[in-house]
Amino acid sequence: MNPHVEDLLYQAGLIADGCWDELGTYEREAIEQLVIIAVRECANLADEAEPYKAADLIKKHFGVES
Repeated sequence: MNPHVEDLLYQAGLIADGCWDELGTYEREAIEQLVIIAVRECANLADEAEPYKAADLIKKHFGVES
């Protein structure tokens, strides 16, 4: 798992105290995809403000591919 995504999940309390391990594969993948989708949406909004610069930085920081 991407370390930045893992950190966000930890901050949300999803991987603290074994919660993550109690989830099934489908749930874990769905939650991880939700984070990736949110990062892409933020990057798209940033792209509107300043094409490519901010969006590329956001996606690079969170390890999300285009």
